[in-house]
Amino acid sequence: MSGRTETEQQEKWRREYEQKRAELAAALQGNVVLQGSAVLQRYQRKTKSGIKQCGPYHLWTRKVRGKTVTVSLTKEQYQEVGHAIATRRKIDKLLKEMQRLSQRMLLGQ
Repeated sequence: MSGRTETEQQEKWRREYEQKRAELAAALQGNVVLQGSAVLQRYQRKTKSGIKQCGPYHLWTRKVRGKTVTVSLTKEQYQEVGHAIATRRKIDKLLKEMQRLSQRMLLGQ
């Protein structure tokens, strides 16, 4: 190792873990959580008089029992769903980091 004892390294991991736990608690505070993707789609359609622009369509897509489900949203719902999805992704990332730190603390890896 680089001059640190194993106890110092474990303490560093424990501090990182506690920081991630605090970030997780903050992310959960008053926020809703959803999985999936919020997308904004536009289409072009060829007509006799030229190209017609269609949309924008605000959509929420997710998997339910292995099948893709898409729901149309209002602009306001689209924004709220987008925030909920971002919260879920942040929570997933924090949990993954906490798992990594837990493994290091418990197994010294």
